[in-house]
Amino acid sequence: MTLLWTETTSSGQTLEEIGKFNTHANELEDDTLYLYKVIGGQDWDANDDGVMDNSPTENRGNIRLITKGSDIKQAGEDLKVSFVSEIVYEKVAKYLKYNYDKATFEQKLAEAIQPVVEDINGDGKVNTLDAAIFDPVKHKDRLKGIYAYKTQEIIKTIHDGWHPFFTLNPIIGSIDTPNYAWGVVLSSDGSKAYVADGRSGLQIIDISDPTNPTIIGSIDTPDYARGVVLSSDGSKAYVADGSSGLQIIDISDPTNPTIIGSIDTPDFAGGVVLSNDGSKAYVADGRSGLQIIDISDPSSPTIIGSVDTTGWATEVALSSDESIALIADGWAGLQIIDLTLFE
Repeated sequence: MTLLWTETTSSGQTLEEIGKFNTHANELEDDTLYLYKVIGGQDWDANDDGVMDNSPTENRGNIRLITKGSDIKQAGEDLKVSFVSEIVYEKVAKYLKYNYDKATFEQKLAEAIQPVVEDINGDGKVNTLDAAIFDPVKHKDRLKGIYAYKTQEIIKTIHDGWHPFFTLNPIIGSIDTPNYAWGVVLSSDGSKAYVADGRSGLQIIDISDPTNPTIIGSIDTPDYARGVVLSSDGSKAYVADGSSGLQIIDISDPTNPTIIGSIDTPDFAGGVVLSNDGSKAYVADGRSGLQIIDISDPSSPTIIGSVDTTGWATEVALSSDESIALIADGWAGLQIIDLTLFE
């Protein structure tokens, strides 16, 4: 890596005048990678609202952009060295420093931008050019995932001289449920979480805004909710409820769930999965092993088969063709069960 130029960014009385510098774009080779590094200085719009702050925020960190000369030329006056380009740099820096290979590095660089922003320039793809022209004021609504929720935290860590990619707290939201959350499943549209919450039964949580989840419905089950699964149409929840076996809950109105059926299993129901057609529930039932339950009539479920496993059945999974059940069986490890014998 060779230092080519050192420039000083412009000052001024407006945001449009501040922060400009000579990119030397006309002197760059299209297929060569170039690193722009901004050190120190002051940020006059720290919250990126497009309004000049009353006083500047000192930048104690580094803000970098690494991309090809062709991208820099194409970006022109829209070129930005921003927190987005810094995030991308932090993701790929190790590939630059150790065992550098140009082809591998360019692949990692292309991958690094994908989860950060959407297509900024409207060319139908997300690539390094989008990182080079990302404008923190104009394009803040084009950020993806955690980067949209944690923008100010990222900027502050840069200003403070930390490395945002490695110090960023990935937790973007939380909510305390009444008891002990054991199991969770999402609605098909991802807007609601259904939590098996120990002695407080089933908690239904609106997560459409993941930064501000809210409990919108709940129902107290008879014993200790440990596992939960939903019907394919999302109208019913099946809760493995400890010593009270399987509880079948109507969740068509998530604000007012109601128990519409139940069956007591021999021991302690801890995990549950459904058959592909939704007609059977497979319950991991503590010392009684696997319980197979006909749920075709949800108001009157019946046990139609069982296998006593060696240990304490806590979880169950099915093969895609439902010919095999896998049981997490406590101290007895994994038990594999041939379900074709029950057909």
